[in-house]
Amino acid sequence: MRWLIHNAVFHVDWESGLHPSSTTGKENVVGATRTFNFSALNGASGYYQVTEALYRQDKSPDGSFVHGFGEVPDPPVIKIPGGGEYHGEWGLIRGQQTLIPNETAIAWNNWRCDVGFVFPAAAAHEGAIANVSTILQKAGKHTGVDVAPFTIFSEVRQD
Repeated sequence: MRWLIHNAVFHVDWESGLHPSSTTGKENVVGATRTFNFSALNGASGYYQVTEALYRQDKSPDGSFVHGFGEVPDPPVIKIPGGGEYHGEWGLIRGQQTLIPNETAIAWNNWRCDVGFVFPAAAAHEGAIANVSTILQKAGKHTGVDVAPFTIFSEVRQD
């Protein structure tokens, strides 16, 4: 699980089949960017683009990691066709080796600035983490049991 998430700045198939429309920089190197085209909401036509930059990439000898990405500084306000306004998003995915061999705890912290409903973030992120386990099971690399992904909303950024 750690490898699949930590080594996936440009290749985020585990994240609900999401593919960047464009990238810059080197895979897994701080400063690399990825741009996504998201479909309009509520039946509206069109799409909108979001560009994220990798701002942190740490890995420990035990396989634990921190993977930080988010909007480039001073992101533009994006008017979402059929929705509200998107002002930016920043995230940290932390993978921590636990005391149990081959067990990894994953926490995906996500801070969003938006007005109205612009993206089903909780459902998308929970589905992405569950999908990592499915991919590993199909590859025969999954051991142990999973805890169902869940979301805790926080109003304060703590990174």
